[in-house]
Order: sequence, then structure tokens, then C-alpha cells
Amino acid sequence: MGEQEQQERRKYKRFPYREDILIDNSIQAYSQNISQDGMFLCTANPPEKDSVITVTIPLKVTVKAIVRNYQAGIGMGIRFIDLTDDQKMMIKQLLEEIKSAFEKTQQ
Repeated sequence: MGEQEQQERRKYKRFPYREDILIDNSIQAYSQNISQDGMFLCTANPPEKDSVITVTIPLKVTVKAIVRNYQAGIGMGIRFIDLTDDQKMMIKQLLEEIKSAFEKTQQ
């Protein structure tokens, strides 16, 4: 499947987001991108598909997520689950900040 087809399949636009992320309060990972409903995290030993994890996004929020796909030695795609209204608002605010900064670099 080509990149364009993959993007059309996604419900939400992804934005580059490169930050240190903490999984389950103990595993360090590094994010590649984020959307309203999930993110891709680079980590050498990702949990198995369908594992439920907690993800701490620096200075913003800790959320519960489910591993949707993973590649051993590379990373995993996660989908946020069971978000409270406050968590949804914090993620939306973060995305607006990222989108604004991203658009400035494109001008």
C-alpha cells in the first residue's frame, strides 16, 4: 500500500512530533508522529500487538493506549483509548501547537 493510500485510510492527519515518551512509567521511547487518535513510537522492544499501555507525553498528559501494530527492533503504532474530556482537550491543544509550528516551517 502506498503512502497516499495509507494517509487516505487514516481518520486523522498525522504531524511530525519528535519527543521522548515514557511507556508504563519505565520504558523510554521516542515519538515519530502524532494524530488526534494515536502516535508512532520508536522503541527497541515494543509490547505485543493489542497490549494496553500507558503513555506519558512530556508536559502534557498521560493516557492509556493500545498497541495496534509493531515492528520488532523498530517501534509501534498506538491508538489512544478511554480518553477523558480533559485528555482529549490536551491532545487537541498539543496538535494545534504542532500544526501551527509545522505550517510556519512550510511558508
